[in-house]
Amino acid sequence: MARLIREKDWSLTSLGDPVTWPLSLKTLLQTMLPSRFPMFLWWGPELICFYNDAYLPSLGNPGKHPVILGVPAKDAWMEIWDTIKPLMDTVMETGEGIWREDQLIPIFRNGSIEDVYWTFSYSPVCNDEGVRSGILVVCHETTEKVLNQKKLEETGNELLKKGEYLRNLIVQAPVAMCLFTGPQYIVEVANDRMLSLWGKQAEQVMQQPLFKGLSELRMQGLEDLLQHVFTSGEPVTATERLVKLPRDHGLQEFYIDFTYAAIKEGGGTIRSIAAVAVDVTEKVINRKKIEDSEERARIAAEASNLGTFDFDFMSGNTITSPQFNKIFDLPEGTVHENYIARICADDQPVRRKAMGEAIISGRLFYEVRIVRQDGTLHWIRAHGKVLFKEDHTPSRILGTVQDITELREAEQKREEYIAIASHELRNPLTTLHMAIELSVQATDASQKDLLLQKAKKQVNRLMTLTNELLNVSKMAAGILEIKKEPIGLDGLIADCTAHFGMVHPAPQFAVTGSRGADLIADRIRIEQVLINLISNAIKYSPAASVIQIEVLDNPRSVRVAVRDHGIGIDADKIGDVFKKFMRIDNGGKAGGYGLGLYISEQIIRQHGGKMGAESEKGKGSEFWFELPHH
Repeated sequence: MARLIREKDWSLTSLGDPVTWPLSLKTLLQTMLPSRFPMFLWWGPELICFYNDAYLPSLGNPGKHPVILGVPAKDAWMEIWDTIKPLMDTVMETGEGIWREDQLIPIFRNGSIEDVYWTFSYSPVCNDEGVRSGILVVCHETTEKVLNQKKLEETGNELLKKGEYLRNLIVQAPVAMCLFTGPQYIVEVANDRMLSLWGKQAEQVMQQPLFKGLSELRMQGLEDLLQHVFTSGEPVTATERLVKLPRDHGLQEFYIDFTYAAIKEGGGTIRSIAAVAVDVTEKVINRKKIEDSEERARIAAEASNLGTFDFDFMSGNTITSPQFNKIFDLPEGTVHENYIARICADDQPVRRKAMGEAIISGRLFYEVRIVRQDGTLHWIRAHGKVLFKEDHTPSRILGTVQDITELREAEQKREEYIAIASHELRNPLTTLHMAIELSVQATDASQKDLLLQKAKKQVNRLMTLTNELLNVSKMAAGILEIKKEPIGLDGLIADCTAHFGMVHPAPQFAVTGSRGADLIADRIRIEQVLINLISNAIKYSPAASVIQIEVLDNPRSVRVAVRDHGIGIDADKIGDVFKKFMRIDNGGKAGGYGLGLYISEQIIRQHGGKMGAESEKGKGSEFWFELPHH
């Protein structure tokens, strides 16, 4: 129908070129066309006809399709105009919807006028200015149900007419069937299929009130249904009704389709009720399994942030999940072309190539960038399976889409880190190799000593990088060992500052705040954190500046802060300093490997503490950690 609407020459109708159609009409069509439920739309002063693919079976073959598309309602539905016109007028005048169930509305289809029964609703719809401009019809044909119900009533009346043959007819019926007599619903006759469904022997129920011989049925709502039939004469039909019936190990749940129909005597007096039942438990359970499976798949897709889509090659329409729309930053009901337009122009060939390969292989896969409403770029990954018709032409693609922006960024950081690590490893190794070669050839003892000092320095660089890589690997695997013991914080700080005493020029330290604070922690790991913070403070500060270390001993925790008066960090970068491979520009000095603060923050976390930073560009930074006493 979407294709037919696009191909139709609308200039010949009162609606004119679709470019001029109101947004409200286009939105209604976008909602209606992909729906699997039969829908019909009348729009404008002439009530022009639109309908979706799900409505086509109700139009018959040959019938009104496709000739009524774009035709005024009065011309399209001449044979029932007198029936539907009052309903349409009511909706348009009052603005209130109407509902009809199992209503007979004959229509022309399959070459003739047919009696067709419908359950339907008429709802008013408005244009862009909020003025009522059309009617949306959501309908379901119930002809088969109504005719089956009538046949059942006719069968019951026929049984009554046959008199002395009644028992044999029920006994030989191909479905579960029985006859209740009088207001007590005495079980006059029941065939083997009905007895088997009840889980009873004949002597347990025959010639007894139904709810005495089958007391398990009490309080399941069946009494009210039988009472309604016996007093009104109106039949009752239930579909997939849940009932509990006796079996060997107590009550068991069954789903039953059944009909109660009154059997009247010559004067119209109701004497009996005929019951016909079909056990549909297996069908319902299988359907529920499918529904549960689909629900689990939906939940799994949502939990993994997967958006799902169903693309129809013939109509060009795409049915999408809420998560799919969220990823593409587009509203529900968006036309397929708008989703494609989100893909970057440079990446469009990637998608087109993948679609071409999918039609051949049956599998769709591609990764492209999309541009959201705010202009930000996001990477997406699309997976799909192509469904083919019998002639091997593609019919649909069912698939998923995932936002992989963070994954791509992580991959990029890993690649950057590999490049950094390779460079950092290559430099000390080269220098180390040269120093060893020269020391072997050197004859002067002082020259040998100098070369060995250079070699030792490069070995230390290699050990630092190797240790940081090992720490990151252990954290990722969850095996970083923490050995807690009592620690005197004053001594720990003294040891850490002494570590930097041999640096030239030696930094100055000012330790303030609480004295005598104690911790229960891993001394080696906390020393590693503190040395990392002091090292960073020295690296990012002028040579003669003072590094401040402040200790605050609180009742429940101890807070240690390292403050410098260096170059500071940009406000938009401060939130990233604890991420892996994040290196802050420090005016051209060696920037490290981008792992020290990440490792430090993870160590503090594993001690049950927390870590943070404050900084002002050009005025210095403060890095702190807080640990519980126990």
